[in-house]
Amino acid sequence: NDVRAGVFMALLAIQIGVQPMLIKECIEKKVILHSIVVGQELMKVVIAFIMMQLEFKGRAHELMLQVKPLESITLGAIPAIIYAVQNLLCQMGYQNLDFLSFNLLNQTKML
Repeated sequence: NDVRAGVFMALLAIQIGVQPMLIKECIEKKVILHSIVVGQELMKVVIAFIMMQLEFKGRAHELMLQVKPLESITLGAIPAIIYAVQNLLCQMGYQNLDFLSFNLLNQTKML
């Protein structure tokens, strides 16, 4: 499993390095940034549900019925809003900075 972890870490490093360049090249500045962020968040929900289905062998729907909506909103609303704002700011950074500057500035949040 150490080799597998190393492979995934290397793939993540490549993705982090290449993503700003791809976004700057492939997405025009006139695109509405909110639509990109909403699309990303919807894809994350779909992928998370698929992973839950795989992990729990098709019983993800049963698990979802156990979720308490009010409790989930109470616990998750503020982090979700902060994360969405961060994604929006990242999109703005992708479009207005060169990819090296963006990566250097973006990685400082890890410190």
